[in-house]
Amino acid sequence: NPLRCDCRLRWMMAVSFPKNTWARCEEPPKLNGIEIDKLHPDELRC
Repeated sequence: NPLRCDCRLRWMMAVSFPKNTWARCEEPPKLNGIEIDKLHPDELRC
């Protein structure tokens, strides 16, 4: 499933997940291919 990295995913940044379980963003295009754990919450915009 494509992962749209926007403000609706900010909650994921507060949850502890085991390493290597993070998905990569597909949308928006400027975040395509970036793992969500590498993002700053300010990058997740709506």
